Amino acid sequence: MKNNVIFLDIDGVLNHHLWYESKGKDREGTRAECHLDPEKLKLMNQLCKDANCKVVVSSTWRIGFNIKGLQELFESRGGNFDVIDITGRNKEGIRGVEIYTWWNDNKYNFNNYVIFDDDSDMLLWQKDNFFQIDGYCGITPTITYKAERLLNTWERRI
Repeated sequence: MKNNVIFLDIDGVLNHHLWYESKGKDREGTRAECHLDPEKLKLMNQLCKDANCKVVVSSTWRIGFNIKGLQELFESRGGNFDVIDITGRNKEGIRGVEIYTWWNDNKYNFNNYVIFDDDSDMLLWQKDNFFQIDGYCGITPTITYKAERLLNTWERRI
């Protein structure tokens, strides 16, 4: 059975305005792991389990971390999903193009994908797989439910 892929942005998805507001000004310090909401990581854990997903990080955090570093970072806050890669960078900086390039190079290894991002610089043909996350509250159970249905329903049609 092939896996599905989640293209994951971090800022606005796994951290968000409400969470920072509730943590106060200090936010436990400045270490990177302190900028991840454990409750949002739990949602990702459940989705990855229910929809047989692996994660490709498309966030700008991929610039400061390698794959192993991102995996360790998520695990430090309770994330138990597999980070398998990061997207490359293009000169235009359009995330949809970066995702397209990665998917085009790897699509035969996977069933389907979703994109979680609070920005909207995706390509038109990605619209059915794109979940624009509200950076005010981050990823929600409703979004993960819809993503899981999309990923698992598509898989059963094969």
